Amino acid sequence: MPTRELQGDQIQTYFDNFTKRFLTDRSPESIDVEVLGPEFGDQRAVEGARLMGISYDPREHTLDIFHEMGDHRMSGAQEVWVREDEDGFLNSIEVVLPEGDREIINLQRMNSRRRH
Repeated sequence: MPTRELQGDQIQTYFDNFTKRFLTDRSPESIDVEVLGPEFGDQRAVEGARLMGISYDPREHTLDIFHEMGDHRMSGAQEVWVREDEDGFLNSIEVVLPEGDREIINLQRMNSRRRH
């Protein structure tokens, strides 16, 4: 599972397609979101929550991860990198923020059922 950088307007389309493909069927799948960053250290921001969507606003360069307990926003994204499972489900997102700060979001499916 190679890591690849998403470019420009590809970012918004990528996360829209991911959300439509994996997150719109009201399945009970849940995820763990781990945030690694200078402000947070290494901590689990969310554990066992249902992932509801991921969106990107190209005007503000803001990535939002929506889950049943709220949302996690990363503003001023300079770079966005993703790593996928074989079926296209994301297992990590790395966002490079202004001044070189980074946040890494690790997504782990709690339900082993895979959809296509």
